[in-house]
Amino acid sequence: MICSYTHEPGLYGELIAQERNGEIRYYNYDGLGNTSELTDENENVTDTYEYSAFGEEVAHTGTTENPFGYKGVLGYYANPETNDIYVRARIYEPTIGRWLSRDPLGVQGEPTLNIFLYVRNQVVDFADPSGLKKLRRRCRHGGVWIRPCYPSRPKPSPISIKVVTAPHATGKCGGALYEVDFDVPAVDKSQFDSANSTGWIVQSVNRVADVRTCGGATRADAENTPLQFYEAFGPVQELPKTDTYLVPDEGEGTYGVVQITGRARWLPNLDVFAERVPTGKWSIVPVFGPADPGHVPEAQFAPTHPYDSPPNGWGAAGPSVPHDLRVEWNCCCGRRKETTVVATPSS
Repeated sequence: MICSYTHEPGLYGELIAQERNGEIRYYNYDGLGNTSELTDENENVTDTYEYSAFGEEVAHTGTTENPFGYKGVLGYYANPETNDIYVRARIYEPTIGRWLSRDPLGVQGEPTLNIFLYVRNQVVDFADPSGLKKLRRRCRHGGVWIRPCYPSRPKPSPISIKVVTAPHATGKCGGALYEVDFDVPAVDKSQFDSANSTGWIVQSVNRVADVRTCGGATRADAENTPLQFYEAFGPVQELPKTDTYLVPDEGEGTYGVVQITGRARWLPNLDVFAERVPTGKWSIVPVFGPADPGHVPEAQFAPTHPYDSPPNGWGAAGPSVPHDLRVEWNCCCGRRKETTVVATPSS
Protein backbone atom coordinates (compact mmCIF):
# COMPACT_ATOMS: atom_id res chain seq x y z
CA MET A 1 0.00 0.00 0.00
CA ILE A 2 1.40 3.36 -1.05
CA CYS A 3 0.44 6.50 0.85
CA SER A 4 1.71 10.02 0.19
CA TYR A 5 1.31 13.15 2.31
CA THR A 6 1.23 16.85 1.48
CA HIS A 7 2.37 19.38 4.05
CA GLU A 8 3.48 22.97 4.40
CA PRO A 9 7.23 23.71 4.28
CA GLY A 10 8.89 23.83 7.67
CA LEU A 11 10.61 21.65 10.22
CA TYR A 12 7.42 20.02 11.50
CA GLY A 13 4.97 20.85 9.31
CA GLU A 14 1.66 21.49 8.83
CA LEU A 15 0.03 18.38 7.39
CA ILE A 16 -2.52 19.19 4.66
CA ALA A 17 -3.67 15.97 3.01
CA GLN A 18 -3.00 12.30 2.44
CA GLU A 19 -3.52 10.16 -0.69
CA ARG A 20 -4.02 6.47 -0.03
CA ASN A 21 -5.08 3.95 -2.71
CA GLY A 22 -6.08 6.81 -4.97
CA GLU A 23 -8.34 8.47 -2.37
CA ILE A 24 -7.47 11.95 -1.09
CA ARG A 25 -8.39 13.08 2.41
CA TYR A 26 -7.85 16.61 3.75
CA TYR A 27 -6.93 17.26 7.38
CA ASN A 28 -8.94 19.65 9.57
CA TYR A 29 -7.73 20.57 13.05
CA ASP A 30 -9.17 21.80 16.33
CA GLY A 31 -7.76 24.65 18.39
CA LEU A 32 -5.08 22.43 19.95
CA GLY A 33 -3.76 21.04 16.66
CA ASN A 34 -5.50 17.65 16.87
CA THR A 35 -7.08 16.19 13.75
CA SER A 36 -10.81 16.75 14.20
CA GLU A 37 -12.08 15.77 10.75
CA LEU A 38 -11.02 14.28 7.44
CA THR A 39 -12.84 15.52 4.32
CA ASP A 40 -12.86 14.31 0.73
CA GLU A 41 -12.34 16.35 -2.42
CA ASN A 42 -15.99 17.52 -2.29
CA GLU A 43 -15.59 18.70 1.32
CA ASN A 44 -17.76 15.88 2.68
CA VAL A 45 -16.76 14.76 6.17
CA THR A 46 -15.55 11.14 6.02
CA ASP A 47 -14.01 10.72 9.48
CA THR A 48 -14.20 12.52 12.84
CA TYR A 49 -11.96 12.35 15.90
CA GLU A 50 -12.12 13.44 19.55
CA TYR A 51 -9.13 13.37 21.92
CA SER A 52 -8.54 13.91 25.61
CA ALA A 53 -6.17 16.66 26.69
CA PHE A 54 -3.24 14.20 26.87
CA GLY A 55 -4.01 12.40 23.61
CA GLU A 56 -6.25 9.42 24.30
CA GLU A 57 -8.79 8.84 21.52
CA VAL A 58 -12.21 9.50 23.06
CA ALA A 59 -14.37 9.00 19.96
CA HIS A 60 -13.86 8.17 16.30
CA THR A 61 -16.13 7.72 13.29
CA GLY A 62 -15.14 6.66 9.77
CA THR A 63 -12.84 3.98 8.34
CA THR A 64 -9.97 5.94 6.74
CA GLU A 65 -6.56 4.71 7.83
CA ASN A 66 -4.89 7.70 9.46
CA PRO A 67 -1.94 7.64 11.89
CA PHE A 68 -1.91 11.43 12.44
CA GLY A 69 -4.55 12.20 15.06
CA TYR A 70 -3.46 13.76 18.35
CA LYS A 71 -1.29 16.79 17.46
CA GLY A 72 -1.59 15.58 13.89
CA VAL A 73 -0.76 19.03 12.56
CA LEU A 74 2.76 18.56 13.98
CA GLY A 75 3.29 15.02 12.76
CA TYR A 76 2.67 13.02 15.95
CA TYR A 77 2.46 9.45 14.56
CA ALA A 78 0.15 6.97 16.33
CA ASN A 79 1.27 3.32 16.21
CA PRO A 80 -1.89 1.13 16.12
CA GLU A 81 0.04 -1.99 17.18
CA THR A 82 1.57 -0.54 20.36
CA ASN A 83 -1.04 2.19 21.07
CA ASP A 84 1.66 4.78 21.65
CA ILE A 85 2.78 7.82 19.64
CA TYR A 86 6.07 8.31 17.82
CA VAL A 87 7.30 11.90 18.25
CA ARG A 88 10.70 11.80 16.51
CA ALA A 89 13.26 11.58 19.35
CA ARG A 90 10.99 9.71 21.76
CA ILE A 91 7.83 7.61 22.15
CA TYR A 92 4.87 9.16 24.00
CA GLU A 93 2.26 7.14 25.92
CA PRO A 94 -1.05 9.10 26.03
CA THR A 95 -2.78 6.87 28.60
CA ILE A 96 -0.30 7.99 31.29
CA GLY A 97 0.69 11.33 29.75
CA ARG A 98 4.41 10.49 29.87
CA TRP A 99 7.36 9.78 27.60
CA LEU A 100 8.54 6.15 27.62
CA SER A 101 12.22 7.07 27.66
CA ARG A 102 14.47 9.59 29.35
CA ASP A 103 15.01 13.00 27.81
CA PRO A 104 18.09 12.57 25.55
CA LEU A 105 19.14 16.13 26.38
CA GLY A 106 18.75 15.74 30.13
CA VAL A 107 16.93 18.16 32.40
CA GLN A 108 18.00 21.25 30.38
CA GLY A 109 17.35 23.71 33.17
CA GLU A 110 13.77 22.61 33.76
CA PRO A 111 12.60 23.16 37.38
CA THR A 112 11.69 19.45 37.69
CA LEU A 113 13.76 16.28 37.78
CA ASN A 114 11.01 14.23 36.14
CA ILE A 115 12.64 13.70 32.74
CA PHE A 116 9.75 11.53 31.56
CA LEU A 117 7.25 14.40 32.04
CA TYR A 118 5.40 15.52 28.91
CA VAL A 119 5.54 19.35 28.51
CA ARG A 120 5.38 19.61 32.33
CA ASN A 121 1.67 18.69 32.04
CA GLN A 122 1.00 22.07 30.41
CA VAL A 123 -0.86 20.56 27.46
CA VAL A 124 -2.99 23.68 26.90
CA ASP A 125 -0.08 25.91 25.97
CA PHE A 126 2.73 23.61 24.84
CA ALA A 127 3.61 20.81 22.44
CA ASP A 128 6.85 18.89 21.87
CA PRO A 129 7.09 17.92 18.19
CA SER A 130 10.80 17.05 18.43
CA GLY A 131 10.61 14.96 21.60
CA LEU A 132 13.43 17.12 22.94
CA LYS A 133 12.00 20.51 23.85
CA LYS A 134 8.54 21.88 24.50
CA LEU A 135 7.34 24.78 22.36
CA ARG A 136 4.68 27.32 23.26
CA ARG A 137 1.71 27.73 20.95
CA ARG A 138 2.17 30.98 19.07
CA CYS A 139 2.04 32.15 15.47
CA ARG A 140 5.55 31.04 14.58
CA HIS A 141 8.51 29.71 16.49
CA GLY A 142 11.63 29.29 14.39
CA GLY A 143 9.63 28.43 11.29
CA VAL A 144 7.47 25.94 13.19
CA TRP A 145 3.70 26.39 13.26
CA ILE A 146 2.52 26.38 16.89
CA ARG A 147 -0.58 28.54 17.14
CA PRO A 148 -3.98 28.64 18.88
CA CYS A 149 -6.09 28.36 15.73
CA TYR A 150 -4.91 26.03 12.98
CA PRO A 151 -6.38 26.69 9.52
CA SER A 152 -9.08 24.41 8.19
CA ARG A 153 -10.80 24.33 4.84
CA PRO A 154 -13.76 26.76 5.03
CA LYS A 155 -17.10 24.94 4.85
CA PRO A 156 -20.70 26.08 5.28
CA SER A 157 -22.83 25.12 8.29
CA PRO A 158 -26.44 25.96 9.23
CA ILE A 159 -25.44 26.65 12.85
CA SER A 160 -25.13 30.19 14.15
CA ILE A 161 -23.46 31.13 17.43
CA LYS A 162 -24.60 34.52 18.74
CA VAL A 163 -23.07 36.16 21.79
CA VAL A 164 -25.63 36.96 24.50
CA THR A 165 -23.27 38.07 27.26
CA ALA A 166 -19.84 39.22 26.08
CA PRO A 167 -16.91 37.33 27.65
CA HIS A 168 -15.78 39.19 30.74
CA ALA A 169 -14.03 38.67 34.05
CA THR A 170 -16.13 38.22 37.18
CA GLY A 171 -13.12 38.06 39.48
CA LYS A 172 -9.45 39.02 39.54
CA CYS A 173 -8.07 35.50 39.81
CA GLY A 174 -9.80 33.39 37.21
CA GLY A 175 -13.49 34.21 37.44
CA ALA A 176 -15.22 34.56 34.06
CA LEU A 177 -18.68 34.50 32.48
CA TYR A 178 -19.68 34.03 28.85
CA GLU A 179 -23.07 33.21 27.27
CA VAL A 180 -23.97 32.37 23.68
CA ASP A 181 -27.09 31.31 21.77
CA PHE A 182 -27.04 28.29 19.47
CA ASP A 183 -29.49 28.30 16.57
CA VAL A 184 -30.08 27.06 13.01
CA PRO A 185 -31.63 30.17 11.41
CA ALA A 186 -31.29 28.81 7.86
CA VAL A 187 -33.31 25.68 8.69
CA ASP A 188 -37.08 25.63 8.03
CA LYS A 189 -38.29 24.65 11.50
CA SER A 190 -41.87 24.17 10.32
CA GLN A 191 -40.87 20.94 8.56
CA PHE A 192 -40.22 19.27 11.91
CA ASP A 193 -43.03 17.62 13.84
CA SER A 194 -43.50 19.51 17.09
CA ALA A 195 -44.74 16.32 18.76
CA ASN A 196 -41.34 14.63 18.60
CA SER A 197 -37.90 15.66 19.82
CA THR A 198 -35.78 15.27 16.68
CA GLY A 199 -33.54 18.02 15.37
CA TRP A 200 -30.78 19.02 17.79
CA ILE A 201 -27.51 20.93 17.86
CA VAL A 202 -24.89 18.77 19.59
CA GLN A 203 -21.61 20.21 20.81
CA SER A 204 -18.56 18.22 21.86
CA VAL A 205 -16.64 20.04 24.58
CA ASN A 206 -13.09 19.54 25.81
CA ARG A 207 -12.12 21.45 28.94
CA VAL A 208 -8.54 21.46 30.25
CA ALA A 209 -7.14 23.53 33.10
CA ASP A 210 -3.85 24.09 34.86
CA VAL A 211 -4.43 25.87 38.19
CA ARG A 212 -1.45 26.20 40.55
CA THR A 213 -0.41 27.84 43.77
CA CYS A 214 2.26 30.53 43.62
CA GLY A 215 4.80 27.92 44.70
CA GLY A 216 4.16 25.94 41.53
CA ALA A 217 2.18 23.07 43.06
CA THR A 218 -1.02 21.93 41.40
CA ARG A 219 -3.95 23.20 43.39
CA ALA A 220 -5.70 20.13 44.79
CA ASP A 221 -9.19 21.61 45.14
CA ALA A 222 -9.27 23.21 41.66
CA GLU A 223 -11.03 21.72 38.64
CA ASN A 224 -7.81 20.48 36.99
CA THR A 225 -9.22 17.17 35.81
CA PRO A 226 -9.76 17.23 32.03
CA LEU A 227 -13.40 16.99 30.98
CA GLN A 228 -14.80 15.66 27.71
CA PHE A 229 -18.54 15.64 27.20
CA TYR A 230 -21.34 16.28 24.72
CA GLU A 231 -24.17 18.75 25.21
CA ALA A 232 -27.35 18.97 23.15
CA PHE A 233 -29.48 22.04 22.38
CA GLY A 234 -33.01 21.57 21.11
CA PRO A 235 -35.29 20.23 19.89
CA VAL A 236 -35.36 22.47 16.86
CA GLN A 237 -38.70 24.12 17.74
CA GLU A 238 -37.17 25.41 20.99
CA LEU A 239 -34.05 26.93 19.44
CA PRO A 240 -32.25 29.21 20.06
CA LYS A 241 -30.85 27.88 23.31
CA THR A 242 -28.39 29.66 25.58
CA ASP A 243 -25.16 28.04 26.73
CA THR A 244 -23.51 29.50 29.83
CA TYR A 245 -19.79 29.25 30.50
CA LEU A 246 -18.77 29.84 34.12
CA VAL A 247 -15.18 29.68 35.34
CA PRO A 248 -14.71 30.10 39.11
CA ASP A 249 -12.43 32.64 40.74
CA GLU A 250 -9.60 30.64 42.35
CA GLY A 251 -8.56 33.39 44.75
CA GLU A 252 -5.28 35.09 45.57
CA GLY A 253 -2.09 33.05 45.67
CA THR A 254 -2.90 31.22 42.44
CA TYR A 255 -2.12 31.39 38.75
CA GLY A 256 -3.45 29.36 35.87
CA VAL A 257 -5.23 28.94 32.59
CA VAL A 258 -8.52 27.31 31.57
CA GLN A 259 -9.19 26.38 27.93
CA ILE A 260 -12.64 25.28 26.74
CA THR A 261 -12.88 24.05 23.15
CA GLY A 262 -16.28 23.31 21.61
CA ARG A 263 -17.31 21.89 18.24
CA ALA A 264 -21.01 22.03 17.33
CA ARG A 265 -22.87 20.07 14.67
CA TRP A 266 -26.47 20.06 13.45
CA LEU A 267 -28.14 16.63 13.68
CA PRO A 268 -31.62 16.92 12.11
CA ASN A 269 -32.57 13.28 12.75
CA LEU A 270 -31.27 12.87 16.28
CA ASP A 271 -33.67 12.09 19.13
CA VAL A 272 -31.44 12.45 22.19
CA PHE A 273 -33.95 11.01 24.62
CA ALA A 274 -34.72 7.92 22.53
CA GLU A 275 -31.00 7.29 22.08
CA ARG A 276 -29.92 7.96 25.63
CA VAL A 277 -32.48 5.92 27.59
CA PRO A 278 -32.55 2.57 25.71
CA THR A 279 -28.80 2.31 25.12
CA GLY A 280 -27.65 3.73 28.44
CA LYS A 281 -24.81 5.56 26.68
CA TRP A 282 -25.62 9.02 27.92
CA SER A 283 -26.04 10.46 31.39
CA ILE A 284 -26.89 13.97 32.51
CA VAL A 285 -23.89 15.62 34.17
CA PRO A 286 -23.06 19.08 35.54
CA VAL A 287 -20.10 20.93 34.09
CA PHE A 288 -19.08 23.93 36.17
CA GLY A 289 -21.27 23.52 39.20
CA PRO A 290 -24.51 22.01 40.48
CA ALA A 291 -27.05 20.81 37.94
CA ASP A 292 -29.37 23.78 38.04
CA PRO A 293 -30.70 25.90 35.14
CA GLY A 294 -28.27 28.70 35.95
CA HIS A 295 -25.24 26.50 35.34
CA VAL A 296 -26.12 23.67 32.96
CA PRO A 297 -28.10 23.56 29.70
CA GLU A 298 -31.36 21.61 29.94
CA ALA A 299 -29.99 18.63 27.99
CA GLN A 300 -26.35 17.90 28.65
CA PHE A 301 -24.83 14.49 28.11
CA ALA A 302 -21.52 12.72 28.52
CA PRO A 303 -20.32 9.19 27.77
CA THR A 304 -20.45 6.96 30.85
CA HIS A 305 -17.14 5.49 29.66
CA PRO A 306 -14.44 7.57 27.92
CA TYR A 307 -14.50 5.28 24.87
CA ASP A 308 -18.26 5.31 24.30
CA SER A 309 -19.35 6.65 20.93
CA PRO A 310 -20.73 10.14 20.38
CA PRO A 311 -24.42 10.49 19.36
CA ASN A 312 -25.72 8.58 16.36
CA GLY A 313 -25.08 10.49 13.15
CA TRP A 314 -22.27 12.58 14.65
CA GLY A 315 -19.75 11.70 11.94
CA ALA A 316 -22.21 12.22 9.08
CA ALA A 317 -23.58 15.50 10.43
CA GLY A 318 -21.44 17.71 8.21
CA PRO A 319 -18.98 20.42 9.21
CA SER A 320 -18.57 21.53 12.79
CA VAL A 321 -18.65 25.10 14.06
CA PRO A 322 -15.83 26.04 16.47
CA HIS A 323 -16.45 27.74 19.78
CA ASP A 324 -13.59 28.49 22.20
CA LEU A 325 -12.97 30.21 25.53
CA ARG A 326 -9.64 30.88 27.26
CA VAL A 327 -9.24 32.33 30.76
CA GLU A 328 -5.81 33.21 32.19
CA TRP A 329 -4.61 34.94 35.38
CA ASN A 330 -1.64 35.36 37.72
CA CYS A 331 -2.28 36.50 41.27
CA CYS A 332 1.24 35.96 42.60
CA CYS A 333 4.21 38.01 43.83
CA GLY A 334 2.77 41.48 43.62
CA ARG A 335 1.57 41.09 40.04
CA ARG A 336 -1.45 43.02 38.88
CA LYS A 337 -4.48 40.93 39.81
CA GLU A 338 -6.41 40.70 36.56
CA THR A 339 -8.21 37.96 34.66
CA THR A 340 -7.75 37.83 30.87
CA VAL A 341 -10.68 36.38 28.94
CA VAL A 342 -10.54 35.61 25.20
CA ALA A 343 -13.37 33.93 23.30
CA THR A 344 -14.32 33.01 19.74
CA PRO A 345 -16.75 34.31 18.71
CA SER A 346 -16.32 37.41 20.86
CA SER A 347 -19.24 39.52 19.64
